[in-house]
Amino acid sequence: MKILVLGSTGYVGSMLCKALAREHIPYVEIIRKDGCFKTMNMTFESLEDCVEVLQDQNITHVVNLAASTNKNCDFNATNELIQANVNFTSLSAVMALKLSIPNYVFISTYSTSIGNGKYDPQTLYAATKKSAEDILYFFSQSSNLNVVVLNLYDVYGPNHPHGKVITGMLEALMTKSDFQMSQGNQEVSPIYIDDVTEAIIQTLKQDFAQNFIHFDLLGPEIFKLGDLPDKMALVTQLEWSENQLKRNLPARPREIMLVRPQHGLPFFWNPKIGIMQGLELLAESIKKNISNQG
Repeated sequence: MKILVLGSTGYVGSMLCKALAREHIPYVEIIRKDGCFKTMNMTFESLEDCVEVLQDQNITHVVNLAASTNKNCDFNATNELIQANVNFTSLSAVMALKLSIPNYVFISTYSTSIGNGKYDPQTLYAATKKSAEDILYFFSQSSNLNVVVLNLYDVYGPNHPHGKVITGMLEALMTKSDFQMSQGNQEVSPIYIDDVTEAIIQTLKQDFAQNFIHFDLLGPEIFKLGDLPDKMALVTQLEWSENQLKRNLPARPREIMLVRPQHGLPFFWNPKIGIMQGLELLAESIKKNISNQG
């Protein structure tokens, strides 16, 4: 087994590469930067140009974590989303066929449904991810490419670069800073980063009989976002001061209020890290970062 990782510079992608290394699973990266593609210590103008240098690598799986997560809908954001999420995924599938790579794992999002059990995307980002899924479905039915789609729920973990609400809230509690949030009536099922990488690696180890299969990756518990402050206080043994936590932000447009997985967990995997343990691990990391900054 040898893995071609797309999106290795992102949070989940970088953590996956570390997990692959720990498992002694060989992998190759393609990194997009400034309109170019870097692999095998060489830079190319297109994915097509990467094919020749990868031809003899005996790659067995593509894992595509590359994406734009832009939540806007203006000209620039729309172009970025389509190029990164639709065009790039489509061309990477063609590249997999050219390289005779039989397996393709695509990381998508649960937000392709706002919780009503049908396709109803929350954002343009979610719509582009679903478009990519549909294109991969075509390739899975018209060729020998086996596709597994993993719908990923909210990921949290140490050193997440995107200011996720769990990290931001916990940092606020530990540094006695103010924190703004909504009323917190929406359900959440966050998944710890180590569970995500374990799920992907277990997926790579499977031999699927179907050409196209879909799973959800979510945490072991479903609870209200508004329950998080109390959970954090319990884990850290710290108390929120009066008026420190402000529940005054409006809900996002098309907010997902209910966790309703459409496809189910992989039959070969279950999340191991519950929210309390995950918060403990995250608190340890934040404490170290605060100490290093001080």
